[in-house]
Amino acid sequence: MTMKRVIFLALALSLAACKTTDDPDNTRAVGAVAGAVLGAFVGYQFGGGSGQMIMTVLGAVGGGAGGYYAADYIIKRDKKKMKKAAYKKSDTEKVTIDFAAALWESGKSEAAVNVIETWLKKHPDRINAQFELANYYLLQNRSEDAKPLLVLLAKRQPNNWIVLNNLADALKHEDRIEALRLTTCLIARLAKPRARAAS
Repeated sequence: MTMKRVIFLALALSLAACKTTDDPDNTRAVGAVAGAVLGAFVGYQFGGGSGQMIMTVLGAVGGGAGGYYAADYIIKRDKKKMKKAAYKKSDTEKVTIDFAAALWESGKSEAAVNVIETWLKKHPDRINAQFELANYYLLQNRSEDAKPLLVLLAKRQPNNWIVLNNLADALKHEDRIEALRLTTCLIARLAKPRARAAS
């Protein structure tokens, strides 16, 4: 197998790193391609005959994966830094929620919750921040903390089926009858548009 074929194979293997909305510059793809080419080159140096081909392919696959994950780490790190800078400049609800989401994605769930809790102390009536905080509580298995927020949101938005679903989830261990009632209401609301469309 010639080196040109090896490089072509490495590039073909790295095409799995496609363009996504959070990676408009194709940083992951570039990382995967660079890693695959470098890995193929290193792998090509070992073995002979079919062993050399196997080492080249393994080097390309390993290098491509390593390059992809290294680029992914850099994207997430930079995204968190950018959101933090925006949060320091402006404490709007959207910026706060975005910064908390970046913290959550980077594995800092307590910091994400603290950001929204602190912001809500200054702006207690903001629905979107309350909704995000309730969802984070549910993801942390803190139903007791989520329940008051979801009850308040359900009163303010009685037709929001996502809020009602999350409230039913928060109540499932404490008040199964109310959770079942909410679930039944949700099923009825979701079935109505389909029944109208069918007739």
